[in-house]
Amino acid sequence: MCSAATNRAGSSPPHFSTLVQQTESAPRGSSWPNQPLKKSPQDDVLRLAGNLEKISTARHSLGFYRAVAVTATYSCPEPLGELEHTLWSALREVVLRHPVLCCGIINEDTKHPAFIRLKTIDLSQNVALKSGEASADEELVNCLEGEHSKLWPDLQSRPGWRLILLSARRNAGRNESSKETQIGQTAVQTQHLELDVVFVWHHALCDGLSGAAFHRSLLEELRRASRQNLPANRSPLIRIPHTVRLLPPIEKLMRFPLTWTFIGQQLWNNFAPSRLFEESLVCNPKWINIEAPSASMSNYKSRVRLISVSAEGVARLLLACGKARVTLTALLQGVVGASLIELGATSFAAQTPYSMRKFVGTPASEMTNQVSMFNIDYDSYFIANITRNTPDTELIWEIARHMRDTMKEEMARAPTNNVVGMLPYVSDYHGFFRKKLGKHNGTFEISNLGVFKGNTGEQAPRDGEWKIERMVFSQSAMAVGAAMGFNCVSIENGPLMISITWLDGIVEDSQLEALASKVEARLKSLEA
Repeated sequence: MCSAATNRAGSSPPHFSTLVQQTESAPRGSSWPNQPLKKSPQDDVLRLAGNLEKISTARHSLGFYRAVAVTATYSCPEPLGELEHTLWSALREVVLRHPVLCCGIINEDTKHPAFIRLKTIDLSQNVALKSGEASADEELVNCLEGEHSKLWPDLQSRPGWRLILLSARRNAGRNESSKETQIGQTAVQTQHLELDVVFVWHHALCDGLSGAAFHRSLLEELRRASRQNLPANRSPLIRIPHTVRLLPPIEKLMRFPLTWTFIGQQLWNNFAPSRLFEESLVCNPKWINIEAPSASMSNYKSRVRLISVSAEGVARLLLACGKARVTLTALLQGVVGASLIELGATSFAAQTPYSMRKFVGTPASEMTNQVSMFNIDYDSYFIANITRNTPDTELIWEIARHMRDTMKEEMARAPTNNVVGMLPYVSDYHGFFRKKLGKHNGTFEISNLGVFKGNTGEQAPRDGEWKIERMVFSQSAMAVGAAMGFNCVSIENGPLMISITWLDGIVEDSQLEALASKVEARLKSLEA
C-alpha cells in the first residue's frame, strides 16, 4: 500500500502496476468483510465492490441513479450495411482489453455487492441501432433521456453497459420514421457515414473519464482494422477468458488519512437536523423543488438539455481563463453561479467531482472508478457581498476565483481529509441514501472530463479514416445529490459540449430553460 505522504500533490506516485501487484496479494481489510456471497454455483466472483462502487450499486438498486454516458460523433468510411460487422470486430477487442466490460454485478440489494466474470457477452443484445427524422441534437437528447431513465436488468447475466448508434443523422435521404432495432436484424442504408455512438454504463463499473477511455480504445481498433484491412468477425458472441481480473478499488491502492476535526465536520454536515440551519443553500433558487423526489421516483425521468460552444469560442474562453488564472471548470462554475444570481438566487451550493488518478498513478487508458468530490457553499452573506461590491461583468470571475482557491486547497491536502476516506464509516449505503431522499445537498454539479485528444499528433487520422468530431458527457438525474448536473467535455481543436441533466419534477422546464439561456448568453459574451 502507498502511504499518504507518497501520494501528496507534487510527489511522484508509485508505479501503477506495482500497486496493483501489491494489492492482488494483500489480505482483505475491514472494508472487505469475509461474508458469504449470495450467488449461484456458476458465478465466477472477481471481487467484492469497493466503497465508491457501493455508492453506485446502492443508488441503482434503489432507483435513485441509473447510468452515465459518453457520446462520440464518429466520421466513418464504412457503408452502414457493413457497419455491424466492422463495429463488432472492433468492440470485441475493446471488451477484452477492459475487464470492467467483461463483468456483471450480483447482490446489489445487499451490503456486499460483488463483480462476477460473465461467461459470454452477446453484442446483438448490447448494441442497438436507432434511426429517425429528428434533428441531430433532438435525436440525441431523446436517446439520452431514455437511456438515463432505464434501470439495468439481469446484471448477474448481462454486462452493465450498452451501445446505441444514432446513424447518419446529418444525411438527407432518410425515409423511415424513428425506430430502434438490434444490430444484425435490420440494416438501415445511408450514404453519408457520420454517426453518434452512445456508450452508456452502470456507474459502479467505472468513472466518467473511463467513457473517454472507451471511445479512445474503440477509435484505435476501428483505425487498426482499417489500416491492416482486417477481416470482420461476423459473430456477435464474445467468450470471456478465465484470466480476466479487475483493478483493485481505490481504497486498496492508497490511504486516506483523516483528522478528527474533518470527521466531525462531515458528520455534522450529513446528520445535523435541518432546523439548526438558518437557510437552505439548495432551495434558495426557490424554483428548485427539493421535496419532489419522493413523489417523482415512481415516475422517474431524466431530462437533458445541450449547450454547444464552437471550437473558436473554446479558444477564446481558454484565453480568458489564462488571463484570469482560472481553469475552465472554475469559469463554468462562475457562469452558472452568476446566472443563478441573475435569476434571483440568494444562495446556492456547488459540487465538483474530480479524478484521483494522478494520486494513484492510474493511466488515462484504464477504465476504473477513481473519483472524489468537494462542495462549495455560497451562502447569502457571500452572495450579498459580491453583488454589492462587484460589477455584474465581474461576478463570473469572482466566483471562478473562489472556486479556484478552494480547489487548490483540496488538491494540496489530498488524499488527507478527503470524503472518500469517510466511506468506510457508512455501514448501510441503502439506508444512508433512503434517508437523503428529498434532501438535495447541492444546487448544481460541474463535472468536466476535460479535453479528448484523438485526432492530432501521432493519433491523427489518415485520409478517409475514422475520426471523432465531438463528444457529449451526460449522466442520469440524481434523486439525491445535486439538483442539476452540468456535464462537460471538449475535443482538442473542436467544440465544447455541456449537457444539463435534472430529474423531472425537481426543476420546472421553463426555469431550467431560463437558466440554460443565461448560461449560453454569458458564455457567448466571454467569447467576444
